[in-house]
Amino acid sequence: PTRRSSDLGVYLDDRRNVLEVCQDLAKSVGCALTVSREGKLKLIRLAAPSNPRWDIQPDDMIAGTLRIVDRPAVQAAVKVGYARNHTPQSSGMAGGIPAAHFDLHAAEWQHVTVDDAAIATRYRQHTEPEQLDTMLVRRIDAQTEATRRLGLLSKVRHVFEFAARSRLLDVTVGDTVKLSHPRFGLSAGKLGVVVSAK
Repeated sequence: PTRRSSDLGVYLDDRRNVLEVCQDLAKSVGCALTVSREGKLKLIRLAAPSNPRWDIQPDDMIAGTLRIVDRPAVQAAVKVGYARNHTPQSSGMAGGIPAAHFDLHAAEWQHVTVDDAAIATRYRQHTEPEQLDTMLVRRIDAQTEATRRLGLLSKVRHVFEFAARSRLLDVTVGDTVKLSHPRFGLSAGKLGVVVSAK
């Protein structure tokens, strides 16, 4: 994936599995840590599809296997938590702090929310989403990630599944494909990202 310049941080006060920590770090910037078919760890970034690597036609699928398996809900807002405070101070602070900083030290998370009022109105949603906790440190990085996620989640998306012929054996998670089929409005072809392959 494209190199990220986001600052990430993790505080460990006990033992934790290294793979879990790496997955949490990757998830904070919209990436996923997966294992390739060769048994190697692979970092992929789920993003809007562009420049397809594979052109999948009806002849590449076993007849009758193409189906819609999921329709993720459209979201009108994204809330990203960042700069976690592992020791919130709500009272009795030794030495005291300025009143202007008290809320900052009392909260466990800082957060940014990005919303789209037009999507909220169209789909009749509220714009106070559940917070997505991340390991991001800076507000600007959290703002960028929230905006990027809203761009992905504010559109209607479908997850398709099908049994493929051997020509597609090398297709793997993270690949961008162009999927064409007479059904489901795919006759002109639609770009997509592979989210599972087995």
